[in-house]
Amino acid sequence: MFLLLISKTSLLTQKMHFLGAIFLIFMYSSYVIDSSPVSYVSKEKTESLISGNTKIKTSSKIEKYLSPLISEGFHYPKQNNYIQTISVGTVEHISHHKDKKGIIIKHVYLENGKADTIFAVYKNVTIHSFIKIRDTLTGNISLGENSEFDVTKDFELRKSKIGREKIFLSSKQVEEFSELNYFLSINPFVKVHKKLTCPYKSAKLLIAIKSSYKIYIIEKGQITATLDIALGQSPKGHKVKQGDNKTPEGEYKLTQKAKGPFSGSVGPYFGERWIRLSYPNFYDAEMGYKRKLISKSEKEKIQTAILNNQMPPKNTNLGGGIGIHGWYGEWDPKENRDLTWGCISINNSDLVPLYDKLEVGDNIIISP
Repeated sequence: MFLLLISKTSLLTQKMHFLGAIFLIFMYSSYVIDSSPVSYVSKEKTESLISGNTKIKTSSKIEKYLSPLISEGFHYPKQNNYIQTISVGTVEHISHHKDKKGIIIKHVYLENGKADTIFAVYKNVTIHSFIKIRDTLTGNISLGENSEFDVTKDFELRKSKIGREKIFLSSKQVEEFSELNYFLSINPFVKVHKKLTCPYKSAKLLIAIKSSYKIYIIEKGQITATLDIALGQSPKGHKVKQGDNKTPEGEYKLTQKAKGPFSGSVGPYFGERWIRLSYPNFYDAEMGYKRKLISKSEKEKIQTAILNNQMPPKNTNLGGGIGIHGWYGEWDPKENRDLTWGCISINNSDLVPLYDKLEVGDNIIISP
């Protein structure tokens, strides 16, 4: 068909059709490269990496939480004779030099609901030629085969402040950065971060954005509902102690559910439903102890309860009894929404169906 069209047109028209066809083929090819993962087969299974040209939309706070680049956990870098990425990450630097081969990969993860970044450095590894700078490596990608790779000598876990330094540091730099605690030990890091919350892959999760006065229901990485919320009477900043009227920030679990009506002087303000959160959490206890707000035994009681998925004590100086509840009547989303004593309030008409959807044990991230 293409040849028939050429035969029926003038020489000028032929050239225009030919150039146009070439342009369309180029555009189509570019689109495929930009949007499709590249796959290869390792000895274990088929793996994939996303082209460095792929754009990840992160224009708002909630979209940043839904990025596929957030890690769902870390593991050790060596399995058998293959050197593998410790988690999903983006390639920052590669060296193919004969005596200085290696790669730096950036990893983003959530620490108590807040994004943090580390850089993994793999030295003396022959990197596969198809892996390029800015590629996103997904799954357990094999970086290359090297049976001599020694984690204690050829692997570094760097904090973000020195993440983009060259692969091979001088002895003076190593000494300086070590004194500043810019390196992390792989064993304790993996032990604590083996399993992490990754909203992009979560079956069900709540994310509250305080600055937007919104709470989002996330199911299988997708936003399925967005609700208006009210916050504590002092909405800015993380809750530190009892009576500061702040809504906490971090990652918590739903620990209790109850239906109204509720008794007591503040009972009517709970509205029709109550969902308690695991405040104070492990991090709140650690910070409270450092600030001398709680004793060592109180810290340990809180942290033990959190580690055992139990309700933490609510009678320390850190406060407690923080949750999601309704309100006495309905508050107007167009008016002041700094109303509670530290809890999250959702109008009863929205809260009742949300209550039925949620289960004890579900997670919530509360972001500034």
